Amino acid sequence: MLFMREGSTILEFGLNGEKYDKCYFNMAREINHIYYYQGCFSPDKLKTYTESNLYVDILELEAVLSEILISNQVNPR
Repeated sequence: MLFMREGSTILEFGLNGEKYDKCYFNMAREINHIYYYQGCFSPDKLKTYTESNLYVDILELEAVLSEILISNQVNPR
């Protein structure tokens, strides 16, 4: 993120139901990036979100990517 152009879009994947570290959200905000987060499922119930295998819901991902594309068309950088 540090080397990306200001106003770039960030998409973070994390584990549903797990409290997550907001360091990437805070970094994106401070650098004036646009931040998105998608919660994901993991069968690794004993692991933390940093150690888990994440399964991405493709329909949810498509919705987030559509939102990002629409936002970039309305507010080009």
